[in-house]
Amino acid sequence: MKYFKLLLLAVIAISCRQEPPVLELTPLFSDHMVLQQEKENAIWGIANPETEVGVSGSWGVKTSAMADKNGKWMAKLATPKAGGPFQLTISRGDSVITLNDVFSGEVWVASGQSNMEMPLKGWTNNPIDNSEAEIAASDYPEIRMFTVKRNVSFTPLDTVSGSWKIATPKNSGDFSATAWFFAKKLYQETKVPIGIIHTSWGGTPAQAWTTAAYLDKVPTYEGTSKTLQGYAAYYDSVKTAYDKLEKTSVDLTADKPFANVSFDDSGFETADFDDSAWKSLQVPGLWESQWMGNFDGVAWLRKSFQLTAEQAAGKSLELYLGSIDDMDITYVNGTKVGAIEETGKYQEARIYVIPEGLLKEGTNVLAVKVFDTAGGGGIYGSDDIGVRPAGSDKLLLNLKGEWKAKPVAESIFSGSVIPIAKDVLTPSEKPKMQLTAYSPTTLYNAMINPLVPYGIKGAIWYQGESNVGAAEVYRTLFPTMIKNWRDAWGLGNFPFYFVQIAPYKYGRNDDLAAQLRDAQTSTLSLENTGMAVIMDVGNPTDIHPANKKDVGERLALWALAKDYGIGTEYSGPMYESMAIEGNKVSVSFTHADGLQFKGEPGFVEVAGADGNFVEAKTEVKDSQLIAWSAKVTTPTAVRYGWCEACEPNLFNGAGLPAVPFNSKTK
Repeated sequence: MKYFKLLLLAVIAISCRQEPPVLELTPLFSDHMVLQQEKENAIWGIANPETEVGVSGSWGVKTSAMADKNGKWMAKLATPKAGGPFQLTISRGDSVITLNDVFSGEVWVASGQSNMEMPLKGWTNNPIDNSEAEIAASDYPEIRMFTVKRNVSFTPLDTVSGSWKIATPKNSGDFSATAWFFAKKLYQETKVPIGIIHTSWGGTPAQAWTTAAYLDKVPTYEGTSKTLQGYAAYYDSVKTAYDKLEKTSVDLTADKPFANVSFDDSGFETADFDDSAWKSLQVPGLWESQWMGNFDGVAWLRKSFQLTAEQAAGKSLELYLGSIDDMDITYVNGTKVGAIEETGKYQEARIYVIPEGLLKEGTNVLAVKVFDTAGGGGIYGSDDIGVRPAGSDKLLLNLKGEWKAKPVAESIFSGSVIPIAKDVLTPSEKPKMQLTAYSPTTLYNAMINPLVPYGIKGAIWYQGESNVGAAEVYRTLFPTMIKNWRDAWGLGNFPFYFVQIAPYKYGRNDDLAAQLRDAQTSTLSLENTGMAVIMDVGNPTDIHPANKKDVGERLALWALAKDYGIGTEYSGPMYESMAIEGNKVSVSFTHADGLQFKGEPGFVEVAGADGNFVEAKTEVKDSQLIAWSAKVTTPTAVRYGWCEACEPNLFNGAGLPAVPFNSKTK
C-alpha cells in the first residue's frame, strides 16, 4: 500500500511540473533600438507555448499577445511621436526583459551589394573620401545602425545576428558609408531620431534578395521553387560520396574567407615549380566554358613568359590582369605582388605593381591562385592583360593565351561555412544549386525575412553591378524584388530609393552597363520609387567609388522631398520626350530648370534610319537639349551617357546630373 501511495505522489508531482520559463527576443529588439514613430510596431519573440506575453512602453502604452503552440508570439505596440529615450518592457510571468535607451523616430532598411556594404572607414586600397574627419565628427547620439551579420539559407529564417550601435567616433567607422550619409542628412534636416537596419553583402545579385515564389515570375528564373524543393532530396542522394571526402571548413561570411587555409599546394607559386603535367587553359576566359566545367573552389593558374634584358630592366612596371572571379593571390617569380582576398570584388580590375628588379631576362613565371565561391570563375576581364608601364593602357607584353591550370580544392554544398573537398567530385555527384550568397533566394531568406515585419519607413538600395550583362532580366527582376519586399512587410508601397550604378570599366561590351542603368531607370515606373544618379561621382577604374557622401545625400533628397516635405529639387534632368525638326532632335526633360553642361558638352549621340549612333553637336535652349550631326540627315533616335565608363556632364541648376537615356528604349 505504501508503494502505491508513493507511486501516486510521483505521478502527481510529474503532472504538476512546469516547463522552465522561456522569454526571448530577436536581436533586432535590444538596447539603443529605434522604433518607427506613430505606428503600430510589431514586437515578437519566443515564450512558453500558449502563454501570454505583455509588452509595455514607458511612454504609457501597453499590449499583450499569446504565444502559439510553437512558442512564437507577436504583439503590436503603438509608438509615440519622435522622441526618447524610452524603456520597453516585455514580460511573461516572473520573466522580464527591459530594453533601455529606445527611441521613436524614422527607420530605414539599407541593402544591396558592396557599395552599400562598404564601411565609412573604407577598405584596404578602397578608401572613403574624408573618412577620418567624418568619423571624428560622427557624434550623433540619435542616429543608430543595426548591421545584420552575413548569412545564407535556402529556407526562410526567423532571426538574425547583430546589435544596435549609436553613432559615435568609436562605432561609426563600421557603419555603411552610404547609409551613414543618408541618415546624417535626414537627421540634420528633420531633427528626428534615425534608425538604419543595414543588411548587405558584396558582389551579390538581386535574385539572391528575392523569394522563390516571386522569382518564379521572372524570365530565366521560372521553376526556382521547384528546384529548391528538390534540393534536399538531391543532397541526400550524393551525401554518401561527399561524406567520404577530406574537407576543410571555410567561413564565407568572413571578410577574407580563404586566409590562412592550406590546400597542400606549397611551391605552386615558385618560378621553378614543374607544371608540365598540368592541363592548359585559355586566359582570359571563365573556366566554366573550358575543361574545368562547373567548378567552384580553388585553382592555380600559371604562365611562363620571356623578357629581353631591356624589358626586364624597365622601371615603374605593373601587372594588369583585369577582373578575376572571385578572389586571388598573385605571384611573379615566386614573390607575392598583390592580392584581393575579400569577397564581392570579382568585377574589380587587378592592377599590381611589380617591384623593381623582380623581373629578369629570359623566362619569368606568373602564378595566380584563384578562389571562386560560386558561378563563373577565373581571369575573365579584358583581353589586354599583361605587363605595362604604371598608369598606362599600352602593354609591353600581352599574356593572353594558353596558361597552365590545376584545381586544388572544390567547394561542394557550400553555405555560411563552406566545406572544401580536396578531391573533386564528378559532375553527376554535384548539387544542382550551391548554397551561397549568389544563389537565388538565399539572402532574402537569411537577411531580409528575419527583419519582417519590423516597423520601417522605407528602404534604400545600392546594387546592380553584379547583374551587368543581364539587363533584360533585371527589367523584370528588380521591380519584382521591390514588390516582393513590399508585400512581405504589408505596409503598402513604402518608399524604395535606389542608386544607379556608377561609371566603371567592366572590360566587356560597352552597352552592357548602359543597358543595366536603363533597366534601373525603367523601375521608376513603380509607385513611390526614386533613383540617385551618380555618373559624376564614380571612378571608371574602381568599382567602389570613394565618394559616398553625394550618394547617400542624393538618396536623402528623394526621402526629404517625397516623405518629409523638405527641400526642393531631388532629381537630375530625366528624359521626357523628343521632337524632330529637320536634322535636329529636341529633347525635353523633367527636373530641367537651369539645364546646362558643366564643361565641354559631350556623350550625346543621334541615329538615323540605319540605327547607328554617331557623336552629336549640342545646344541647350529653354531647358531643352538640341542635338544634330552632319552625318545624320533625318534623325530617328537620340541617346545620352550611353556608355560603360564615361562621365557625362549634363546637369540641372540644382547641380544634379542628368539620367542617361536612349530614346529607343522609351
